[in-house]
Amino acid sequence: MALLNSRMVDTQSLEIDEAYQRLVKPSQVKKIVSDYDPIAFGRLLVGERKNQSLWVVDGFQRLTAHQEMEIKKTPVEIFSSKGRQHEATIFKKVNADRSKVAPLDIFRACLVAKEPDVVTINTICEECGF
Repeated sequence: MALLNSRMVDTQSLEIDEAYQRLVKPSQVKKIVSDYDPIAFGRLLVGERKNQSLWVVDGFQRLTAHQEMEIKKTPVEIFSSKGRQHEATIFKKVNADRSKVAPLDIFRACLVAKEPDVVTINTICEECGF
């Protein structure tokens, strides 16, 4: 079993395999940059090959945002990679069944976070009996 190892790595030392990675989505990267929060950023999932090269399996858009912000180190979770095929398999497993958070769940989180617009909307809904 490949165990994960957390650490900070130089953003320029990470490799991207374009054969299975999604293309950079400029609008998504722009949103990551504009809403940047280092806690919410999370960790990239990276495969370390036998030659010690590091390959991004999950987090390419976030890595691109860090590079655009000129952040030199990024948090990663590293697993022992058996190579390109293994990384592509992990990419599929991580991304294929990922479910998007439902709008109501986002609304509820915003309500708990006391975002002013959401609190106002909730108050109006409650006043109207919803």
